[in-house]
Amino acid sequence: MDGTLIESTPAVEATWAQFAQDYPFIDLNYVLRHSHGVRTHENMIRFCKLQNPDTIASEAKRFEETILACAKHRQEQGLKGLVVLPGVNTLLEQLNANHHNWTIVTSATRVYANAALQISNIRQPETFITSENVLRGKPDPAPFLEGAKVIHQNPRDCLVLEDAPSGIQAAKAAGALVIALLTSYPIETIKNAHPDFIVKDLSSVSAKWLDDHYEINVDIVEL
Repeated sequence: MDGTLIESTPAVEATWAQFAQDYPFIDLNYVLRHSHGVRTHENMIRFCKLQNPDTIASEAKRFEETILACAKHRQEQGLKGLVVLPGVNTLLEQLNANHHNWTIVTSATRVYANAALQISNIRQPETFITSENVLRGKPDPAPFLEGAKVIHQNPRDCLVLEDAPSGIQAAKAAGALVIALLTSYPIETIKNAHPDFIVKDLSSVSAKWLDDHYEINVDIVEL
């Protein structure tokens, strides 16, 4: 979701900056390079050094609430808050034209995901996977294995669109084909995660339903 459908980076960076004031030992530059695409729960443990389950849960909730608040504040100032990325609306219209065999697999919580999709005016799939649906988040394959279940497909028959190394690794481990987007990380970082294809963003991907399958057209970035 974040980084693939929605640009939330400015709000996320502002939130980490606030948390760095509460947790002075945080190396902000390091966190910003390694936290994207990972569940907030795991980020609270890894970067904020939290151990108590109740504290982890409450701080994860506060983190995501702060992202939404920062996004709203930025939008009120005429800055980017939560913005739909290029090509997203067109691709989702194509996917929804004759079939609905797609879903969202996000490391965000249900509350944040619902709010972010609503703010961005992205229609939610009937069922999608959030951090609460799995015991282990990306780069573990569990989120994408669950995502395949909700659309009643074998993971090896699925195509995953991802922007983060942790998500690419998770999707590959699940057996899916992966198209990586250059919306969040430099191309060298993305290449090191070994996706099957790399594109600039979703404006480079189109879909057409043909009887019993999608025809996917991809404008691949030259490596």
